[in-house]
Amino acid sequence: LGKGGHAAFASILWSPPASFPTNDDFQSALASLPCDVMLVFGREDPWCTPNFAKRMLQSLLQRNNDHVAQRYVELENVGHCPNHEAPKAVGHLVNRWLLQSSSSNKNSRRGVALVDGARQEIKEPWGTIVMREVTPEETSLNFFDKIITDAL
Repeated sequence: LGKGGHAAFASILWSPPASFPTNDDFQSALASLPCDVMLVFGREDPWCTPNFAKRMLQSLLQRNNDHVAQRYVELENVGHCPNHEAPKAVGHLVNRWLLQSSSSNKNSRRGVALVDGARQEIKEPWGTIVMREVTPEETSLNFFDKIITDAL
């Protein structure tokens, strides 16, 4: 858990459980989403490890829609609650993502630079966060990780 995550963790304990409008499993629901998706995960998340994000990106990449984008950014030195633990980094990513929605090019989110260079550092009050975009080529999972991530 990153240094900014303790209050966030407490708030999660009191939130209601998630529900899905269909009987589909989680991965099938992701594969049928008709909108752009940006995944932002903390690399040090002990509960939703980066393998879960990789599995989610794999499902999103199965969509048969050339007009939607799917991107995954991993934040180093961040745990389960990136928006609380790294608000400047998440704000940077969301700002870049949303600025592209005003573009006349409907596929602009596929090419927008979410991270400056291969790795970008953002200074938070409690430390440095390193952001990097994970490519589809990096989403391979071993047999064990596939079993664990499909258990969602």
